[in-house]
Amino acid sequence: MHITRHIARIVSSFVLVMTCSCEELSRIESQIEDLENRVDNLETAISTINNNAISAKALLLEKTAILGVTKTEQGYTLDLSDGTTIEIVDGLNIAGIMPIIGIDKNLNWIVSFDNGASFEKIEGHITRPEAAITPMVRVNEDGYWEMSTDKGSTWILIRDHNKRPISAADGKEVAGINTFFTSISMNEETGHLDITLADGRSLTVNVEESFYFNIVGHSEKEAIFPGETVGFSVESNEVAEVAIVAPDGWEVTYADDVLTISSPDTAVEGVYEISLIAVSNKGYIRNPKVIFTMKAVQEEEELKGYVKEWQDFINGRESNVLLDFSYAGYRHGEEPQDAFKLGYTVYMVTNPKYGAIPDDGQSDREAFIKVLTDALGEPKIDANNCISFPNKPNANAVIYFPEGEYILHDTTDDNIKGSQSILIQAGHFAIKGDGRGKTVLVMGAPMQPTDPLVLYSSPDMIQLKHNSTYSSYPIQAIVTEDAAKGKFSVKVSSAASLNVGDWVCLHMKNNDEEVVAAELYPYEVNANWEIAKSGVEVIDYHQIRQIKGNEVIFHEPLHHEVVADAIWEIKKYPHYEYVCVEDLTFKGYAKADFVHHGSWMDDGAYKPLSMNRVTDSWIRRVGFESVSEACSIINSANVSAYDIEMTGVRGHAAVRSQASSRVLIAATKDLTSDGEGNWHGVGVSRNSIGTVLWRNTWGDDSCFESHATQPRATLIDCCTGGWHRSHQGGDSNLAPHHLADLTIWNFKATEVSETDFIWWGSEAWWKFMPPVIVGFQSTEPVTFKPEDTKVISSHNSIPDPESLYEAQLQHRLGYVPAWLNALK
Repeated sequence: MHITRHIARIVSSFVLVMTCSCEELSRIESQIEDLENRVDNLETAISTINNNAISAKALLLEKTAILGVTKTEQGYTLDLSDGTTIEIVDGLNIAGIMPIIGIDKNLNWIVSFDNGASFEKIEGHITRPEAAITPMVRVNEDGYWEMSTDKGSTWILIRDHNKRPISAADGKEVAGINTFFTSISMNEETGHLDITLADGRSLTVNVEESFYFNIVGHSEKEAIFPGETVGFSVESNEVAEVAIVAPDGWEVTYADDVLTISSPDTAVEGVYEISLIAVSNKGYIRNPKVIFTMKAVQEEEELKGYVKEWQDFINGRESNVLLDFSYAGYRHGEEPQDAFKLGYTVYMVTNPKYGAIPDDGQSDREAFIKVLTDALGEPKIDANNCISFPNKPNANAVIYFPEGEYILHDTTDDNIKGSQSILIQAGHFAIKGDGRGKTVLVMGAPMQPTDPLVLYSSPDMIQLKHNSTYSSYPIQAIVTEDAAKGKFSVKVSSAASLNVGDWVCLHMKNNDEEVVAAELYPYEVNANWEIAKSGVEVIDYHQIRQIKGNEVIFHEPLHHEVVADAIWEIKKYPHYEYVCVEDLTFKGYAKADFVHHGSWMDDGAYKPLSMNRVTDSWIRRVGFESVSEACSIINSANVSAYDIEMTGVRGHAAVRSQASSRVLIAATKDLTSDGEGNWHGVGVSRNSIGTVLWRNTWGDDSCFESHATQPRATLIDCCTGGWHRSHQGGDSNLAPHHLADLTIWNFKATEVSETDFIWWGSEAWWKFMPPVIVGFQSTEPVTFKPEDTKVISSHNSIPDPESLYEAQLQHRLGYVPAWLNALK
């Protein structure tokens, strides 16, 4: 660029005077650094000025429709209906005189050199009617502004009123000016973009977001190898037709919202672009691209300083012991969540038609039921004494509690059969408040147990649940071939009843002695254990990404090897999608003197919430105060529970993944009972698989929960808290408490009960399959027995990478999503 050559010439002149004093040399070096900074700023300014001129033409001259708006650091990126993208900036702080290019009300090109105080018409090749040519500016090698009005073929000096060239080095920085767009804001309610121009005019531009074509889950540059096939889900609406532009030899198909791309066997190293042109019924165009970096030979990556376990995983070595946990959470961790941005109808409980009055000390339960009735339909009392609302998979409703305290259960709400749970059978459904600690939903009295002798028989106050039963899942296909851990597909007898996009249950239950023995190897099977009697059972929920003949390809990797002889099957999985709770606190009145298994009042009286058979759902920015159990996520898949605080008196349990797949429990803090924590910290129970516990802090007198009945493949990543094995839970007949692939990465123990820690103890109630431990630190030294541990690495030190979940996301996506970084 001319600017660079100009500054380089100045820098070379400084080199000629290097015989000066150290003090003078320091001053010169400072000047050079200042010049280099100004070069960077000028290059940014030139790019912004030229881009804004293009944007002005699109908005003011061509009046192109806008299909999408994305906020950037200094403005917005606009997706236009012709398939192009423009950027507009609403303020740029650059030292020096900057031109502002715009279009006046008569549709003439204009320019200002006094930060928009005055404008004059640009003469030359672009005077009307040739206004489609956009003016361009640059700084020449002598530091003066030049303009082209013929697409860069010729350039002329820009002069002031005295006919003198205008230097880019003159003038002082003026904050927030320097662009034709001085103010930009997106009005979420109206769907309009409101723009103020430098000459004082205002624009209101409609944004037509109903037409979209988004390729889900691809990074900016995908890695691919010769002869490899990859697939992506596509989210689309109002698409009339799709054209594909691909390099020679590449096979690309798009059908049923699945994009499948196969590279040629003979492909050479390089960068390749796949372009899709989606056209709407109105003729609007979306033009997404997937860019691949081709590697002719898969070579090992050099990862100096990283722990061996990470290097083995990255390079796919036979010695690798790590599963890929990066697919845990809502939308596989790739996308942020926000209930209001789902575009659902908002039902405010304080609307007079419902009658909820915050902070009045009276029950608001009837008002809550009226709101739900309006959104979902008339409820009934079911056989379990629940207030059960009708099945509504697409409720498209947000139940909104403005700031204040609302009592949703007290003694007046009980009937002769006991306490009534509110059973909400709805997908695309949210409960939202004004913020944790601002909106408070109160359990003013305990939920009465169905049997006082059964410690956990008190119902949950609110159940977000698909009310089907696991035993009713029909079999859709039988698996016919083996598949290793980490693979994404299985071969089946017939895929005729399966569809791309379906959520299914990959299931195996077998009590054959050889199957049980293989599951518990290298340990002996105890005939009294339930696993020996009922058999090994794997319940793993997946979404189908692609079907090729009798091969079913999932979005997520397998976390348990599939042995076809053990009789694996794919079953239908009834569930709801997009179910969420956010920005509120649940408050109970749990016993101040908690005793584990002391009574039903200790273990189960105050359970405010559970989520059952939901996918791509979340609970975030929620508080739980003095409750027995915070929240159980049951029979679900890809649910995120994060930014959660537990306060008040301790209870029985925190947040758990129960018989669910790839649940992410992240950034929770258990502050109950002055840091003692709930008896069981965050964790897993039953047939959970692929759970990630990331950056959680539990109490000093607690431990992560691992409540037996065959949980598998759990990652405990960058967590902190007590390390007391008596707090992990599970009856002795339901052992082992955790099966294969428990992975503990960068754990900090604040208090330990045993310094010589044993995973496979002599006690009947303490059995863990050998875990992987990388980076265990504690307040006092803790040792592990090599014979009952798969890996012990980086002991008493922080591993690199610090977080396995983040590193695996970074490796898969090419970046760590911003919503996750914000939690650190």
